[in-house]
Amino acid sequence: MWSVRLFGFDPQTLEKLIDSCPVCGKPLGWKLTYGVAFCDHCYRPEEFAGSIWKYPRVDLRDFPQPLVEVDDIQALQFVTNLIDPAPGAERSLGHYRGGDR
Repeated sequence: MWSVRLFGFDPQTLEKLIDSCPVCGKPLGWKLTYGVAFCDHCYRPEEFAGSIWKYPRVDLRDFPQPLVEVDDIQALQFVTNLIDPAPGAERSLGHYRGGDR
């Protein structure tokens, strides 16, 4: 859904999406293997087996984002469901595609 870049928010939670770390301010790029939930610039060094390893320090899930403000939530859900159908929506549309009745 987010790869379409049509919406700047999560269609399920309506939280606005961020493009930079709320701690260091650097752009999020996910070049390292920390995962999409962590800033790849902020890390905490720890020694393990005689080497220094970089572990993620900032979990982006700890920084809830503001919600999208909209007057007609049903219209917004209709539009986002055209791109990213809600779970189970495919089944409810089955009769239009010749599926289950």
